[in-house]
Parts: sequence; C-alpha cells; structure tokens
Amino acid sequence: MYPASFDWTDSFVVRDAAARLPNGEGTRYEICDLLRQSQFISDKASDNHINTVVSGALDRLHYEKDPCVKYDQARKVWMYLHGSRTATELGNESHLPH
Repeated sequence: MYPASFDWTDSFVVRDAAARLPNGEGTRYEICDLLRQSQFISDKASDNHINTVVSGALDRLHYEKDPCVKYDQARKVWMYLHGSRTATELGNESHLPH
C-alpha cells in the first residue's frame, strides 16, 4: 500500500489524514479520501484495501490511552481530538517510524 521509500505504520497515516479533516470532523469515507490524496499511499492501493486499513487504524487510535480520534455515533462522524495541541504538547513521538 505504501511506496517503497516510506516506512509508515497504518495508524500514523490514518492519524495524519484525520488531522486534516475540515473542522476536525468527518466520515470514514472522507478519511479514506484524504488518505488517498496523501503522499503516503501507492497509486496501486485499492479502495477496498484503503477502507480496511482506515477502519482498523481508527479502531486502534480510538482505544489508545490518549486517543486522537473519537466516533460520534449520533452524528456518525469521526472527530480528531488533538487539533488544538502544539507540537510540544503532543510531545511523545513514539508513533513515528524509526
């Protein structure tokens, strides 16, 4: 799914896409669309594969100790929760690839 020159995790690229949601909110489809537009995704990745990756990564991100996303069931949208944080506040860079 990722170009050979990249070594990113699914959670990292989905977090990046969620962070780019307009007003920090959107559907899984919108997150998939943002992911497709990113430099992290190979042009050969199928829509089905991207949807599977996004679904699994959102579930993982949602259950982290300090989740960056939350699903609003009433409105059926994902919300990015770390939008107002500075780079210093985010602090822990352990989610970045080594």
